[in-house]
Amino acid sequence: MSKAVYDSGKPIPIPERRPPEKMFPELKQPAAAEKPEAMTLVTDASGRKMLYCKQCGYVVYREEPPYVCPICKAKKEFFAELPVVMRFSG
Repeated sequence: MSKAVYDSGKPIPIPERRPPEKMFPELKQPAAAEKPEAMTLVTDASGRKMLYCKQCGYVVYREEPPYVCPICKAKKEFFAELPVVMRFSG
């Protein structure tokens, strides 16, 4: 930043040039090979699920989320199920 811009107190904003799919990956449209019809959700007979902490990303494989996250101490409400997907071809 130049001294003139710094002294003015009004920096010029830089426009966003990244495509929307890079900024918001959830908006990305699935490719032909990634369609849900080609995927099968893996279930466990014991009822265990892959859970992750939405605050820090800690992953656990259990029936229920832990009472608190061992990494960031977030409550169990911060845990969400992580879909485990296997792809079969042929």
